[in-house]
Amino acid sequence: MTKLTLEQKAAYLADPDHCPFCNSANIEGEAVDFSDGVSQDVSCVDCGHRWTDVLKVVEIKEVA
Repeated sequence: MTKLTLEQKAAYLADPDHCPFCNSANIEGEAVDFSDGVSQDVSCVDCGHRWTDVLKVVEIKEVA
């Protein structure tokens, strides 16, 4: 298993639309899981790496 460098992790957190391992934009996310916090399993179609995004609420917007 390849470990992320601190630079790769920081780049992914700044732009989570690309794989943190190979920088491909060809990533897919599973359903968001609310059972223990909020998380989403993500995988890269191109390089095959898998990871889990840990999510948190950062904004709330009222619906008109």
